[in-house]
Amino acid sequence: MRKRGHGSNRRTPNRSATRGRPPVRTHTAMRPEDQELIQGIRTAMRAEPLALADLMSSVLDALDPNSVTPGLVDKPTLTQLVESFIDVPLAETTAALMVIATLTSDDLLAARIRREIDGRRHPMPLGVSGLDDLRIVSAWAMAIPGDVGDDLILGLSAPGVPDSSLLVYIDHRFGTLVKDAFLIDESVPQVVANLSEIALRDGHRANFVEVSLADARAQVEPAIAAYGNIDHGMPPGDTWPGLRPLLSHLVRLLPEGGTPLPPRDPADFDELEELEEDASDLAHDFLSGPFGAPVLGDDPADHDLAHVLAMFALDMLGDELLWTPEIIETLMTSALPTILARELYERAPAVLRAFVSYCHDVDGCDQSDTAAALVAVDRWEPRYHELRDDPEIVRARIEALTQEWRQLHREALLTRLSPDLVAGLNADPLPDEPLDLSGVASDIATRVQGIASLADVAAMDLYDVEMRTACRRLIAQVALADPAIFRRQSRDAMTAAAFLWIVAKANDALTDDGNPTVAELMAAFELTGSPSQRAMVLLKAIGQEQPAAYGLRLNDPALLTARLRSSWLDILNP
Repeated sequence: MRKRGHGSNRRTPNRSATRGRPPVRTHTAMRPEDQELIQGIRTAMRAEPLALADLMSSVLDALDPNSVTPGLVDKPTLTQLVESFIDVPLAETTAALMVIATLTSDDLLAARIRREIDGRRHPMPLGVSGLDDLRIVSAWAMAIPGDVGDDLILGLSAPGVPDSSLLVYIDHRFGTLVKDAFLIDESVPQVVANLSEIALRDGHRANFVEVSLADARAQVEPAIAAYGNIDHGMPPGDTWPGLRPLLSHLVRLLPEGGTPLPPRDPADFDELEELEEDASDLAHDFLSGPFGAPVLGDDPADHDLAHVLAMFALDMLGDELLWTPEIIETLMTSALPTILARELYERAPAVLRAFVSYCHDVDGCDQSDTAAALVAVDRWEPRYHELRDDPEIVRARIEALTQEWRQLHREALLTRLSPDLVAGLNADPLPDEPLDLSGVASDIATRVQGIASLADVAAMDLYDVEMRTACRRLIAQVALADPAIFRRQSRDAMTAAAFLWIVAKANDALTDDGNPTVAELMAAFELTGSPSQRAMVLLKAIGQEQPAAYGLRLNDPALLTARLRSSWLDILNP
């Protein structure tokens, strides 16, 4: 690119005195909206709902005087950043200020920000305008055999913001501290399903247990503090401790009085954990050495394969890393074809050859042993590739995964459902029946009927007779349990939408492919946003104040469709 003022057409310095002076060249300073941080804020505002909260949380953590941020020298204070945003009234600075006011623990600074943004009128995305109402509404612990830490899945919800999740990993090797935390733009049930699949693929069965919100606070809050107080030596990750201000804010909103995690002695970690650590070290040495480097590309599958082979070597070979032809045959014809995911399958023989050579070099084996093992790899490689699509192997793999899936879901259902509900389950469709106003207070009957009529239309437009019946029954239950709900001023359309949303969520009819989305449900009532906040009031009337991780708990078969009950019966009675 040719530089300004240079090139073949440059004027000579000899000019006629009669010519005017050349125009003065001015250099315009960079506009605020073109600065890198403002551009990052703009991008986050257009991304998923909590992207800006994630970004600004990282900014707040970086500006914390006690935070050590690599590459950030002479960093400004948070107050200085706020003042600079106040001086530039853009939509991006307004959004950033709103997030800072929510996340900061400095009440005076938050009040200063709110006075400023009260006079601004920039339209905000739901992830910003609804951040004040963002709450942790459910908490689940994931347990995997041999894990040295605790995984918590925190379900997040706010009016108008799609359900999402925050994963927190608390490590005990350095003194029970948060080692990692990150946001996932998926509901808790989706996260649970994904984590279950990942665990199964790694040869483990994850167990999920619901945790009370008070216990979640008691477990996470001290672990956040410990990260900053303990000399752990861990470098910052991609999302932690950047997410610390957001996580701290959300945890502060939870009820107090819970039970903290029991103390764990690092010396108590079981043999499986020691095996995994040793395998990780072995794989790392292989990957970084002369045997692994020549065969490894940029594909992460090679690195995953190295860890699989290291685990197998330590488990099957013991202290001596001698690969015999017999062990090679077992690995390639029995073990690898049944456990490797398809994306790992193709590269396994090449990585295995390099890994065998590495193991024998480390163990000081004779060259004849290495040659015999490599000949065995060559011999069994054709059969290994045939087995990838062998019907028996494929069927065995699918059956194993299916049984694991059924067992996981069976245990989850038995934990979630009341014994009476399990005993009385059947697959009979809900009948087409009218709204039953028996026992409903006369002064609210007309309004209850009107709300039910609104829900009826949407239920039939989006679903079927069963969903309409379930919705009518729920409306009648709430009207009997808490008549005051129908005496207070509120929009009937939003109340009707909340009833249908509850029934749809409880029947898994808003999450599976092919079902209406929340936006489509709301559009049926000519509304936008989410009815979740209104739904919480209705749920409280019938004794359920929080949504659960596997959808809403409605332990009443009268509110559950035949499709859902039938799927439960298939899982409970294989």
